[in-house]
Amino acid sequence: TRPSVSHTHAREHTVVHSDMDPGRADRSGDIVCFFGNVIPSLPRGDYADRIIGHWSDASLEAHHGYIQWLFPNGAASRFNSDAPVPSVFEVALIRTDATLRKTYLRGLWRILLFWGFHSTGQRIVRSSNWRARFENLAAHTHNYLRITRVLSSLSLFGFQKLRAMFIQALCESMWELPSAASAMRDYWLPASKMAVSVCKQIGRAS
Repeated sequence: TRPSVSHTHAREHTVVHSDMDPGRADRSGDIVCFFGNVIPSLPRGDYADRIIGHWSDASLEAHHGYIQWLFPNGAASRFNSDAPVPSVFEVALIRTDATLRKTYLRGLWRILLFWGFHSTGQRIVRSSNWRARFENLAAHTHNYLRITRVLSSLSLFGFQKLRAMFIQALCESMWELPSAASAMRDYWLPASKMAVSVCKQIGRAS
């Protein structure tokens, strides 16, 4: 059963979703409705709560259309034409609404576990099964593009501290993820003004 809060926060937007036609021009409200569990991700996706709470690591690896919905970054996706770009209103609402922010953060904690990390509250560190998850990262390097998206999305929705914490965790893991070096240099470090100083502090800056 979908949470009733879905309708509380997203009912006003559902007029444009009555037929869920992925080809319609107006996609306004889709992101809020997705985070409110009113509509599933596209294509062939699922509701936010189910992705976060029930999808296995294998499903998160194999499916390529959910990441743009869980972590909008303000730009149209080159890989998923069904993923909407959030409006200014949606960005402001997710930044300020406690329930929508909670769903966003639950998605973040899940994807971090998928990549071999978890949050202690003060830091993002490796999880207990990090070796297996890092092996998956090295074998499926498209996840580096996903990490870039998450870093940009964290910035868009006002989670700069979490973004810096995640970049620090990535910097600390470079010895175990040498295949990520170019992504770190070209995409992850530029994603945060704090990143270079963070890397210098831990002695990993190139």
